[in-house]
Amino acid sequence: MSKINLEYIFPTAVYTIQLEGMDKIHKDLINHIYSLKTESTTAEDYTHLKGDIDSYHNHPPNHLDEQGKLVESSTQGGWYTNDLDTNNIYIKPLTQKLFPLINTIGENLGWDLEKYSIYCDKMWSIVNPQYSYNTSHTHNNSILSCAYYLKIPKNMKGGEFIFEDPRTVCNFFPMPKVLENVPKTTSTTIGTTNGRCNEIAIKPEEGLLIVFPSWVAHKVRAHYNNSNRIVLSFNLSHKEKETQEEEW
Repeated sequence: MSKINLEYIFPTAVYTIQLEGMDKIHKDLINHIYSLKTESTTAEDYTHLKGDIDSYHNHPPNHLDEQGKLVESSTQGGWYTNDLDTNNIYIKPLTQKLFPLINTIGENLGWDLEKYSIYCDKMWSIVNPQYSYNTSHTHNNSILSCAYYLKIPKNMKGGEFIFEDPRTVCNFFPMPKVLENVPKTTSTTIGTTNGRCNEIAIKPEEGLLIVFPSWVAHKVRAHYNNSNRIVLSFNLSHKEKETQEEEW
């Protein structure tokens, strides 16, 4: 019998890390985000809307930046901050834990971190109430994007973080249904990454960090609990170091 060899080509690396013992950091940062939301005069806020998910389709995600310029967003029905300062007293305790993990991921990807440094070029937070969601999008002008979950409703229904197959031609040819006994890739992944599905879903948990290439299209499903889901998102870029000691 002829031997069949299986090779996966052009793999896409996605990292998930579950952080523990983060309750105090989360509490302080969530309070800070809510205070920004209370003080905000630059963003449209749809969290007061009631009804089912269809009501949000009639309220496009308008957001005004600090200069009052209209900014388009994937956020539907939620509220998000303007750019956050990574050295803020409420944010830095978290970034001090997250950023070293990013360096480890860079090393795992084989990047030359003696010559180049990875840095955060944009950070923001989204408060998603019941029925809110994010439409499909990518992040331009960065190499990695990250989502870190600060608050998840208890026994959350929905709210999955969805990756879409970047091989767009595959979406024209849906794959056969995957059998139930096919091994799952990870405990947080719905479906498999062996080319037999068009979407991969990750169920968020508090303290979960998701790191992925910025060019991968992704979206977030609506959740149906009467409680907020809060995520901290940030994009990463790289630059040549001026000195060998240069770090975050």
